Amino acid sequence: QLQNYISDIGQKQFNGVTLFDSSGMAVTIDSDANTFTMNEIDMNSSTTATGLAQAYTNSTTSITNTTSAGSALSNIQTAIQNLANMRARIGANIQRLNVTRGQLSLLNENLTATNSRILDTNVAEETTRMARFNILVQSGTAMLAQANIMPQMALRLIN
Repeated sequence: QLQNYISDIGQKQFNGVTLFDSSGMAVTIDSDANTFTMNEIDMNSSTTATGLAQAYTNSTTSITNTTSAGSALSNIQTAIQNLANMRARIGANIQRLNVTRGQLSLLNENLTATNSRILDTNVAEETTRMARFNILVQSGTAMLAQANIMPQMALRLIN
């Protein structure tokens, strides 16, 4: 049963992606197409299958003499080492995903703050600025009108 379970784990998929494929996978982490490569973990590899097959068989293991006991111990040690290696690879990938998650969280926070600064205008301040510029435009227009009237008044006086 254990061998079937391990074999089944090697075929598991999530969202159409084989979780324990024998090839690495490039993962895009941001809008600039920056990527990182996840290390491969091959649960179907012959090393894994051999180590587990050696550690677990349907027949009983005889340890009546030192040779068979040494062989059984060697098989168990090989299986444990193979599992430890796979756990180390999985742990490294989990750590890389955690670091990337942290970076994406920071990027999301920065984008949210930037979006907030763009969208959250100070209506009172902007209304005051608009009123100030309207007053300046109106006073400029009045000054131009006065400047245009002065030459006409001078001409009327001469006539």
